Parts: sequence; structure tokens; C-alpha cells
Amino acid sequence: MPKGKKARSRWADDAGEELHEKIVSLIRKGAGEDFLQWDFEEGRLGFLENQWDLAGFDLFKKEITFPKDDNFENIDFSHAQFWHCTFINATFPQTHFTFVKLYNVEFRNCLFAFAHFYGATLEKCRFLNCDFVEENGFTNCSFTETVFLNCFFNKNKFTDCEFDEGVSVEFERQPQVLGLPTQTSSGFQERLEVTRISGIYRGIKEGFLAGKITAQAHRYSFLQQQAYTRFNRPNYVDGVRARVWELLAGYGLRPARVLVCLIACFLIVFLWFSFRLGTIQDSLILSAGAFLTFGAKTDLLQNLSLVDHIVYIAAAFCGVALVALFVTVMASVLIRDR
Repeated sequence: MPKGKKARSRWADDAGEELHEKIVSLIRKGAGEDFLQWDFEEGRLGFLENQWDLAGFDLFKKEITFPKDDNFENIDFSHAQFWHCTFINATFPQTHFTFVKLYNVEFRNCLFAFAHFYGATLEKCRFLNCDFVEENGFTNCSFTETVFLNCFFNKNKFTDCEFDEGVSVEFERQPQVLGLPTQTSSGFQERLEVTRISGIYRGIKEGFLAGKITAQAHRYSFLQQQAYTRFNRPNYVDGVRARVWELLAGYGLRPARVLVCLIACFLIVFLWFSFRLGTIQDSLILSAGAFLTFGAKTDLLQNLSLVDHIVYIAAAFCGVALVALFVTVMASVLIRDR
């Protein structure tokens, strides 16, 4: 029998149902650190292998507000299934969620520390004002219509995960200030090193890439590279070069930026020649001929100065370069979308 099915079948008979109700009652009272230890040592927990063994456990339509304590320390929820539940102020230190299935579950003001989700399936779940601190996260998990809102991440929490188009991840970017810790919503003293923000975005981006949600993948790829430019480039020259590339083409992800730059340069040249020639029509055709290299109205340059010739040549160079860059970035984005 598969391990998951075996773990869940333990709770199916009369003894399992009775034990299930007993444990649900303890959880409703706030669980607490080692909340199963006494009953286990007294032999009152039947088939459970140890005081942390809640593998295959299920919860249905439970809304519980927990006291500020370590409610589920080291509890093993492997192969568990939760439906339509709400956990408020719960803490999950070293809690195991291996191959767990969560449907319409809300975690509100919860703390996850050394907790780990592996191979989990989360659908229509919500993590609101939750803190993910220390070493924990999601590995090989599938997310459907799941929301992380105003959560605190101290580093990347998503590895080899898959997101659908309904997933939203918005985390608190609380930078380190003078080396002092920042108090999270749960009260846990933790800080987010700004050098780790890029890695957080990378994990989110890879989740959307795995789900083939290219628009969101592009968004978080841009945010990843932007954060890397801001916080992970110690060399000043590299930082300036990266900011120019961001402004010009959005790291090769924003063709509209190239187009805006092209239009801005064209308007500058057009205004220059309007001032020099005094006629809008001739200036428009001359500027367009320079940028698009079809050379219209070049005979007007004979009556202009050397500076005007230099402006015309610079406009031609910018036109060729920016048009080529626009086509390249646009093609790159379209290819990535496929």
C-alpha cells in the first residue's frame, strides 16, 4: 500500500475516528508545544508512532485562533489533507508538510520557522501577514489560485515549484537598517538582507515559468534584475551600466521602453531642426529621414552649420541602433512567450 494511503487509512476505522476527534479537540484548545507528549507517553494515542506523528491527518471546516506559542512544533503532517480551514496566529516551528494537500485554507498572522512543504498541493489558499523566517520554504510544490499577501520572507522560499495564473506573491521588502533586526508581523525578530531580494524574485519567477505564465514570469524577472542592480552590484561602473540598460530596454523585457526612447530622441532632433530651419514640415521630413535613414530633404543641410551636420549624423546612428534594438527586444519577448 502506498505510504500516503496507508497514513490516511489509519484514521478511517472507529478507533481512528475516536483518536481523530481527541486530537482535533486538543488543536481547538490551542495545541501548544509538545501537546501530544503526555498522552503519547501514557499510551493514549493508539497507533501513532511518536508524539509528533499526525501523518495522514485531515481537518475540515475548522477556524481556530491560537495563543502566542509554539503550537505545532516538529509535528509531522505528511500526507495530511486540510479543507476550508482557517488558522489564526498559529506557529509552525520545524513542522513537516510533505505531500500535504490544502484546499481553501487560510493562514492569518502565522509564523513558519524551519517548517517545510515538499511535494505539497495548495489550491485556493491564502497566506495573510505570515512570516517565513529561518530555513524553510516550498520545494516541488504546486500552487493554484494561492495568494501570499503582505508576507515576510527572509530569503527565497520557492524551489522547483509551479504556479498557475491565479497565484499572487507580494512580500514585505523590509531592508536592513543600520544592521538592526526588523520586527515582523508575528513579533519574531528577523530582518531581510537587501542582497537577498533578488533571490526571492528569482524563485517566484521560476514558479511562473514552470507554469508557463509568461507575463508574470517577465514581471518577476524584471524585478529580480532590478533588485540585483540596486543591491548586488558593488562595482559602481557595473551599476551605472545596468541602470542604463534598465532604463533603455527594461533588461531586454520591455520593448515599449525602447520605443519611448526612440520617440524622445526623434522629438529632440525634430525640435532642433525646427529651430534651425523655421519650418515644421521640412524639419519633420528631415528628422524622419535621419532616423529612418531614407535621407529625405538632405539638401537642406547645405545651408546649415557643421553642428547641424553632426546632429543629423548622430540622429541617423541613434535611429538605426534604436530600431534594431526595438526589433531585437520585441522578438526576444515574443520568443520567450512561446
